[in-house]
Amino acid sequence: MIEVNESELENIMKTKDGPVLIFFHTPFCQTCKIARRMTEIALESLNFRSDAFFAANLNIMPAKAESFEIQSVPCLVLLKDKTIQEKVFAFRSVDYLYRLLAPYK
Repeated sequence: MIEVNESELENIMKTKDGPVLIFFHTPFCQTCKIARRMTEIALESLNFRSDAFFAANLNIMPAKAESFEIQSVPCLVLLKDKTIQEKVFAFRSVDYLYRLLAPYK
């Protein structure tokens, strides 16, 4: 997972084709840390491309919370061809994430 700032995130969203995952979090959120690890395990199991998985700290980019309509963190946004396909707020289990992310591999 690659941590990005707001300008890097804008560039990714404009230039990356194919599936892109953005994990929105805040640094002191313990649930975010657990959800991040669960997502990493699911993606490692899928051999998902590491250059298509990004993390973004909403504390330093609050406008993104509004533009992506993020009500809480953690939030995983799945983009395909620069369009939001899904937003995940409930990171139920590694198995759930695995099944959810498998079609985007």
